[in-house]
Amino acid sequence: IYLPRLNMNAAVYFNGELLGDGGSFEQPLGRNWSRPMYFKIPGGIWKAGNNLVEIRLRSDAGVGVLAPVVVGEHRLLSPRFEQAYFIQIHLTASLFIVTLGTSLFFFVIWLKRRNDNQYGWFALTAFFWSFFSLNNSIHTLPVSAFTWDWLIFSSIAWWTTSLAIFVHRYIGFRQTLIETALIGYAVLAMLL
Repeated sequence: IYLPRLNMNAAVYFNGELLGDGGSFEQPLGRNWSRPMYFKIPGGIWKAGNNLVEIRLRSDAGVGVLAPVVVGEHRLLSPRFEQAYFIQIHLTASLFIVTLGTSLFFFVIWLKRRNDNQYGWFALTAFFWSFFSLNNSIHTLPVSAFTWDWLIFSSIAWWTTSLAIFVHRYIGFRQTLIETALIGYAVLAMLL
């Protein structure tokens, strides 16, 4: 049984037997919103005639999603699942490491060349983007769901702000009022 997309967590039963789940059904929920799920059905629980697939879905109010469920032979479904898992989880995690490394690299450059502050702004831009992208591959939250969501939404506000200021510095455009407004936007977004 292949679940290509869901929000936020699921448990799959076949003829009343639990095949598996995606983690916690209590807050903070197991985060599977960008994670495909795959479950093998043991041969001993198949019945002649009709078989029943039941899926318990748990999400935050108003955002539950369950894409069409695919049931089929392991040899046909496994490659689809493996490809989706690689792209959505492994590749995303790799990009997180690359962007975080880029952030650290440009931060070190900025430490050596403090007058060229576009390097510092680019380091911040890459850092906030890497933190935001971590949301795609994290499964178990290290903090409450509310705190995590606040951190993610705040990182978006700071990413856009630091990106805009980096571009300003890169092209030699200095507009204190605009940049102050951008920072004010990020602070206000965090408070809201």
